Amino acid sequence: MSLCPECGYHPDYASSISEKATPEEGDLSICINCGALNRFGPGMRLERTEVPDDLTLEQQLKIRLSQDFIRKRGRIPEDVKQ
Repeated sequence: MSLCPECGYHPDYASSISEKATPEEGDLSICINCGALNRFGPGMRLERTEVPDDLTLEQQLKIRLSQDFIRKRGRIPEDVKQ
């Protein structure tokens, strides 16, 4: 996986709220470090994106709540990052 385009964090795994746990091109990803919403693009490179309008209101709310939680928590300290 590539670096978060917002903060440069290097995720070393992905998890999912659905049954499918392996990301595919086009899937969304929330950076665990900064809360940025990214999309897996060609070659599984992360690209910055906005919350898509075609998601249900419930899905949009889950994304916003996750982002708020991460941003309130603050970034992962450097000595904790791998």
